[in-house]
Formats: sequence, C-alpha cells, structure tokens
Amino acid sequence: MKGEMDKNLGVILITGANAGIGFATCKLLLEKKLANKIIIGCRSQDKVKNTIEQLIQITQSSQERFGSFVANLADIQETLIAAETISEPIDHFIMNAGGAVFKVGEYLNANGATQQFSANVLGHAAVLELLIKRNKLKKGARVAYGGSEGGRGIKYLSPIPEFTKKDPESLAKYIDGTAFKKWDYVRGYAYAKSMGALYVGALARKYPDYFFVTISPGATYGTNAVKDGNVFLRFFMKYLVPKIGGLHSPEVGALRYLDFLLGDNASVEFKSGRFYASENGSLTGNLSDQGNILNIFNDTILQDGVYNAMHRFIDFEKE
Repeated sequence: MKGEMDKNLGVILITGANAGIGFATCKLLLEKKLANKIIIGCRSQDKVKNTIEQLIQITQSSQERFGSFVANLADIQETLIAAETISEPIDHFIMNAGGAVFKVGEYLNANGATQQFSANVLGHAAVLELLIKRNKLKKGARVAYGGSEGGRGIKYLSPIPEFTKKDPESLAKYIDGTAFKKWDYVRGYAYAKSMGALYVGALARKYPDYFFVTISPGATYGTNAVKDGNVFLRFFMKYLVPKIGGLHSPEVGALRYLDFLLGDNASVEFKSGRFYASENGSLTGNLSDQGNILNIFNDTILQDGVYNAMHRFIDFEKE
C-alpha cells in the first residue's frame, strides 16, 4: 500500500463492524489515519456503542470520528428505514456483514427471501441502492461487497454454483430457496455469495460513476463464522482447511479491503465489476480474478438476470 499515509478516504460505511474482519478493517483505517469518519454498521445500538468504545481505546481516536448504522440486514424494511437515517454523504462503502446463517437460514422474511440470501446480499443491496437514489453515495465511491471463495466452490465443502437458466424468474428461486430440493446452508451460502458477485457485475455497468468489486477476505480465524455449524463443518475448518492453504488473521483479511480502497494490490489490478478472491485451490494468499476460474462471473446476461431477480423481492426504485 504505497503512499497510504498521504491519502484520506473520507467517510466510510462498514457493515459487520463489531467483530472479526469488519472490526479489523475499522481498526486499521483508524491506526493508519486513512478515514475522517467511520460509520459503524451493526445489528444493535449496544453493539455499535461497544465497538466504538473499543476502537477509541485501542486507536486513541475521538468520538467525533464515528457514526452509527443500526440494522438487521435480513429484515429489508428495517434496513431501508435505517438507511434513510444516514445523513452525511458516504465516500466509500464496505459491505462486509454476512456469513452462513445456520439455524434460520431457510426462513423467509417479509419480502419472501431467505434469511441467508437477505443477510448476505439483499440487505446490502437495499442500503446501497437507496444511498445512490438519495445521492448520499459520492460519485467515484469505491464499494466492496464481501465475497467468499465459497461463491466459486470449495473443494471438500461447497459446490461449484451452476445456473442452467438465466431468466429472473428461475434465478429468483435461489433467493426464496425453492431452487433447493432440501435446504442446505452450505449450498445456500455458496449460491448467495455467487449471486452477490454477479449482482456487483451488473451494478458496475448500470452505475459507471462508481467503482464496484466483490472481494473475499479469505479464510479467517478469530471470527464467528462456524461456531453454530454442524460437526462436519467444524471438522472441515479444523482438519481440511490446513490442507488447502490454512487460515489467516482478520487483519490480513482486512488488508484486502484496504488495498481496494487505496487502489493498490501486488497481485491484481482492480477493475470495476470483478470478483477477487484467493487463487484457485486456496483460501488465502494472493488475490486473483475469479472470472479466470469460473466463467459464470463473466456472463453479463446472468449478471442482469440476478439483478432483475433481486428486484422482484423489493422495488428499490419506489422505496
């Protein structure tokens, strides 16, 4: 990250900021003096308050350098109401919240989408598109959607996503869960992350004044990602992950976000609309363009199909 101390990234909104990669991202931005202000996005006001208190203590930052965004991203109406309260223009947006929803992932919210898809994709889309509509996201903003290697498939664990049909009606079935004969949170998570990356590809063409990418922070220890998972998932993380590259720290994962915000990564040249994650066969290490691994991420018809399928669950234009 050459010349990072000469840059100030302004006001940055970060979801999932209270723990793991989100917290590490906030911490690094403050320690490196790269942000004037960070809007802390969490599910509750208590989590926002505790997160800000910790960051003030660790980084010696002032209270004025923080704002709050409180929303359960799986609840789209609550999320839209919360997004309306964001009063100041946002320079950049890190859509970091999400993860495998183990116990209630297949449950539907009021919009008819699964909790899994909403928490990982639809909630972020609601915030993002409302900010754009209200002119609260500055032109030239860099927007990173927190992806996952699971979105391209992970050996031993998750399938390679395949979409035999590209029309919005067929793709909507992955959003409401009816595409799955039997609910499987690993498969549901993989398809949600894959479709999130496809949505970002569509956004880049629809809104050329912004810079959108999907970035996986990689396989990271010290998060709550699998604590409620089944025995197989815990076995996978403990014994099989070391065989395919192991885990890295939340700080290393957060540096992938910072590299994008600063436009500087040793492995890739960032391009709007692309999906960046670890190299094929690995969950850590250098970033690579996933379109070179799985061709679905280059399919603009599929990207537009996902975009339109998502808009069946909420009409962002009218909210």
